[in-house]
Parts: sequence; structure tokens; C-alpha cells
Amino acid sequence: MTASGPDPEQPYLESESGLSTRLPVRRETAPFVVAGILLLAVAATYYLGQLSRKELVRLSSVAGPLTTKQKDAHAALSRQIRLYEDGVVTEEVELIAEGREEYLVCQKHLKEIHDADRLEEKKREQVVEILRAHQVFTARAEEIYTRMANGDDSPEVNLASLDLAAAQRDLHLRFARLDQAIALHMRDGLADVTLLERRTIIIEIIVILVAGGGVFLFLRSVVAKPLQRLVEERTEQLHAHELELVESENRFRQLVEHMSSGVSVLEFSEEKDDFIFREANRAVATIEQLGRQELIGHTMSDLFPNIRRTKLYRALQEVHKTGEGFELEAHHYRDKRIAGWRHSFLYKLHTGEVVVVYDDITEKKEMDRKLEEMNRNLQQASLHAGMAEIASGVLHNVGNTLNSVNVLSQTTLKRVHEMPLTGLKNIATLLTDNANDLPTFIAGEQGTALPEYLATLYEMMADERARLESELEDLQGQVDHMGAVVQSQQTYARQMAVEQEVSMGMLVEDALRLSHSSLMRHDIKVDAQVEPGVEVVVQAHKVLQILVNLIQNAKDAMNKAEVEMKELSVIANRDGKDVVISVVDNGAGIAPENLGKIFTHGFTTRESGHGFGLHSCALSAKQLDGQLTADSKGIGKGACFTLRFPMHAESEDSPKQK
Repeated sequence: MTASGPDPEQPYLESESGLSTRLPVRRETAPFVVAGILLLAVAATYYLGQLSRKELVRLSSVAGPLTTKQKDAHAALSRQIRLYEDGVVTEEVELIAEGREEYLVCQKHLKEIHDADRLEEKKREQVVEILRAHQVFTARAEEIYTRMANGDDSPEVNLASLDLAAAQRDLHLRFARLDQAIALHMRDGLADVTLLERRTIIIEIIVILVAGGGVFLFLRSVVAKPLQRLVEERTEQLHAHELELVESENRFRQLVEHMSSGVSVLEFSEEKDDFIFREANRAVATIEQLGRQELIGHTMSDLFPNIRRTKLYRALQEVHKTGEGFELEAHHYRDKRIAGWRHSFLYKLHTGEVVVVYDDITEKKEMDRKLEEMNRNLQQASLHAGMAEIASGVLHNVGNTLNSVNVLSQTTLKRVHEMPLTGLKNIATLLTDNANDLPTFIAGEQGTALPEYLATLYEMMADERARLESELEDLQGQVDHMGAVVQSQQTYARQMAVEQEVSMGMLVEDALRLSHSSLMRHDIKVDAQVEPGVEVVVQAHKVLQILVNLIQNAKDAMNKAEVEMKELSVIANRDGKDVVISVVDNGAGIAPENLGKIFTHGFTTRESGHGFGLHSCALSAKQLDGQLTADSKGIGKGACFTLRFPMHAESEDSPKQK
């Protein structure tokens, strides 16, 4: 039996490697095999072409419009902020109002991006966050920038403007991230299209190798040329998109480079067990007082020796480990070279690097410290002002009472001098002269008239005694009132920083007592309506200070209005766990435009006013964990000031006394 050799009837086919390979194909079946391969190649080419077309359609219908809408939204935001800044600089409030139109345009484009079909859920959530941040920023910006355009340069507005600047940077950064995400999405899609086109070309090469010349020309003319044109068109689109992506990346880099916030990219080195600076914008070098060449490539510990003990370093480790973004509010760093406060945002890139975006808030913290110190000084001044107000009332009361005591004492002295003592003296003289013969004297004419005269004299002296007793009782009442006023002042002065249990009615009564003389002097009718049996635990001196000030303000308002019947009402009752005390007058009233600023320091409507009293009252109410509000129906319609505070105040820095 001989070994079987090659069958001369069986054809040879070239393999892809160029070597001859014998295939078990008979001559009569070879055309069918070739045709089958060609059909499979055509089907694969058509399938890949369809996939490529669908991907391009998806990119054209989703990524392209999204990029345009994102740019339009970002441009509208920039115009909005520019209008705000121009409005503040030129003090034209109308420009700030025009900014709302750009706000609406920006919101419209963002909502269109959010509602786009086939948008990834993660990007949709990112758009929602931008929408909310933009809405919050616009509401706050319209309020603060309008106040700045109107000339308000108070510390509160200045601090708010710093917060708005940070919010602007945050919004620009959010838009830049969205732009980068869309660009990356488009680049990934274009990469998929390129891969599909390459596979199509490979299949075409296979068709060329397998098919004969005529079949190849036929397929080339029917299938390959349209595909080639499509590839050329798509290549041009890919090139255009790549240029757009490069432009977007350049814009993003320019934005980051010129941000006032510091932006640094850190990579964790296992070898050095530390984070290394890979990128840093201009603001980082400025804030940290280092050149950029001193930052890039160096570890954090090399540049900041104490960094490992800070909250920032622990946050970096956590973000690098979990991949979840983190906001680190005010945190402090200090070493021999530099010290300051920072506010940082950290998030992890898909490359594993950690981005830190932060602001230097050292100046803001210093302003906060100065503002807190000013508030403490203002509260101390408020306390002294309240003491002075109460002391002034005490002096008025004591002075007026002393006047009354003086008048009563002079009247009593005059009556004592005018008592009918002469008649008694005459009777005593007659009785002394006739002491040796009293029966004869009494039986005589003068003696018989003596009983009637004595009876008349008794009646006169009894009447005079009654009048003297009445005047002495009045005198004693005035002295008691003076003593009560002084005692009230002494009591509250001793307990000015002590929380004590006290009757709400007693607080109102003492406030009216301290203001009594002033109210009586100006013919003011007082109506006190106090719910009985209400006990409160509070710093009574602060409540008394507020009430005396409100009563004095009500008196001044009624004098200013020159009303015919001046009426003051003090209404105190319980409302749940709170106490509510209202001081109501029928005086000059408050203009609607002044209601919002009546408690502002320095605001006053009186020529002799200093704008401090109501402001100090509002501060004292806040210290009681309460609030002071004002209400008025307008000029000439009186006013109502309402003090509300908890029945059982809890203050950590105040001792308790019962």
C-alpha cells in the first residue's frame, strides 16, 4: 500500500500568509465557495457600514447639537455676569435687570440639553446640578448686585459679593466640566466610527484578495466606491470634530489658567507615599507664593512640611481611595513660610489623578473676625445704651417724685403753721389765771361759753388732722414709688447677665413704672393687657431694656404725630412655647419703604436720633433666641413692635437664677 500523494484534481489556494495551502475543495465547488466568501464579505461590509452610519447619525443628532447648546448656555451666563458687573460699576440697576434675560436664555439651553434624547443619565444629573446652581446664584446675585448698584457698601454686602464671586467661578467650572464631558463623549464616538471604518477597509482588502478582477471591479463600483466616499465624508467630519475638540480643550485650559481659584492636579506616588503636583494654574503659584517650576514634579510634603496633619491631606487620601468628590470648607494651613485659610473642592479623574480647586479665603476669615469683634462691641454698646436709657427713665421718675414730695411737704408744713393753736393758748391762759376759783369762773359768762368753744375747736382740728393724714399718705406713696423705681433698677442691674424665672406681668409692670413719669408728662393713656400666670426664664434686664426703648419710641412717635388722644397699648401673652409682647401706638407710623431697614444700624427718621436704639433692641432680641419685628399700615397710622422669645431660654454663657 503506497502513501497517497496530492490529488491533481484538487486546487491550491493561497493563504493570507502567502503560503500555498491545499483546501479540500473540488473544482466544481470552488466558484460557490468564492461566491459564499464574497457574499459574507459584502454582508459584513454592509453591516459595518450601517453601524458606522448609525453612530455618525447619533453623534450628529446628539453630540453636535449638545455642544452647540452648551456653548450658547455658557455664553449667556458670561453675558449675564458681565451685565451684573457693568450694573454695579456704572450704578445702573437697569443693566442688572437685563441680566435676567440672559439668565432665561441660559436656563432654556440647559433645559434643552437636559431633555435631549439618548443623553446619558450621569450627564443629565450634571445638567440638573448646573440648573439649580445657576438659579440659586441668579436669585442671590440680583439681590446683592442691586444693593451694590444702589450704593450699599455694608460689610454684609461685601461678604455676599465675595460669595457670589466664588459662585461665578463654580458655575464656570461646572460648564467647563460639562463641555469636557460632551467633547469626550463625541471623541469616543468618533473613535468608534474610525474603528468601524478600519474594519470595513480590512474586509474590502479580503474581498480584493479573494475575488477575481471582474468581481472585484463590480464590487468596487457597486459597494466600495460609495463606501469610500462615505469614509472620506466621515473622515472630514472626524477631522472637524477633532479640531472642535482641540479648540474646546484649549478653551478649557485657558479658562482654568485664568481662573482666580487655584486648580492643581495631583498624582499619588506609591514609591514616595505622597501626592505629586502634575499641573497647577497661575492662581496656585500666586496663592502659595511659589513659582510654577517649584510646584510641578514635587511632592506636597516637600513644599508644605505640615500638610500631612491637615484636613486637606486626609480628604485627598479619601478621594483618591473612594473616587467620590468632596467639598472641604474653611480649613487652615501654617508653616514657617506661609499660612492661610482655604476652601477646597476635590474630585478624582478617570486617570486616577486628583483635582483640587480651591480659594484663598484668608481675607474673608479676617473680615469675619473683625465683623464678629464689631458685633461684640456693638452688643456691649447696646447694653450700655440700654442701661443709659433705663437710668434716664429712673432719673426722670426719681426727679418727678422728688418734686411731688417737695410740694407735699411744703403744703403740709404750711397747714401745720396754720393750725388753730392760738385758741388753745387763750383757753389755757384763762384756766391758769382762774385756777384758784375755777367753779366761779366756769359758772360765769366766759366759763359757760367754754364747752361750745372747745367743741368747735375740736371739730376744726379734727378736720385739719384728716387733711394732714391724707397729704402724708400721698407723701408716703410718692416716697414708696421712688423707692420701687430705684429698687427695680438695682435689681435688674445686679442680674443683667443672669437668666431668672420671672413673671411676664412683672416685666411689663416694671417697664411701665420706669417710663411712668415720661408718659404722664406727655398725657399718654396706657392700656396694659397681660395674660396672667405666665412665668418665663430669661435675662430680664434685656427684656426690660427692649420694652423701655420701645415705649420711649412710641412716646416720641405720638408726640411727632401730634395726635389729639395719645394711646399706648402693651399686650403680652403666651403663644405655644413663646412669649409675645406687643407695644402698639397711634403715632406717626412707618413708611412701607422703611419697614425693611428700621432695625438697621444708623437708620433714623428723627432729626435728633442716632439710629442705634432699635438696632440694639434687635440685637438683644437675637441674644434671647428671639426676634423683634415692626408693622405699620403707613404714615400717620401708628405702629406695632412685637418682641417674641422662648419662655424658657437656654443660653450656654449665662448663669441661671431662680
